[in-house]
Amino acid sequence: MTDVDSPPLRLARIVRAAEAEAWQDGYRFLEQAQRDAERYRDDTRRTSEEARRTALEDGRRAGIEAAVRLLEETGAAVVTTLATLEQDLVLLAVDLAEQVLGRFDDRDTVLRAAAQALAQLRTGDDVVLHTAPRHLEALRRHLQEQLAELPTGSVAVAADALAGPRDCTLATRRGILDLRIEAQLAALRTGIRRWYREEARP
Repeated sequence: MTDVDSPPLRLARIVRAAEAEAWQDGYRFLEQAQRDAERYRDDTRRTSEEARRTALEDGRRAGIEAAVRLLEETGAAVVTTLATLEQDLVLLAVDLAEQVLGRFDDRDTVLRAAAQALAQLRTGDDVVLHTAPRHLEALRRHLQEQLAELPTGSVAVAADALAGPRDCTLATRRGILDLRIEAQLAALRTGIRRWYREEARP
């Protein structure tokens, strides 16, 4: 083979040392940038996942707390409603009792109230029953046997000119008790309402 037939020689580009170092620095910078970008993506992904888990946990906790509050409020409302209904039923029973007792004759009502009060009296105090003049003799006769059996010091029945047809009071040194059915039922209503208010307190 002659020199004429030989393929032409390809001349390689001669890279200077400074230029080669610049290329190497560029590749290293590119590789470092790629690694930094990958690390940034990983960090971002982890942060996003942690934030999502935290948000889910916070949401779940908030949901549970809201549900507990709702149950507590609902339970309290139910208890309050039941207590109110129960109170209303008790007061209704008192109202019905008052209507039934209100049908009694005035004198009969006074006699029953006085007899019941003396039956429950267990003190040794002097007692005075005050009633309307129209009921005085009937009350004395009605209580005659009962007065003889009572362990009290002295029981007297007196007329009160200012007393109404259904009025009757029991006086001792400890105080005066209104024996009217209406007064007793009013006191009962007050006691019922006070009891339910105290029970409703947390």
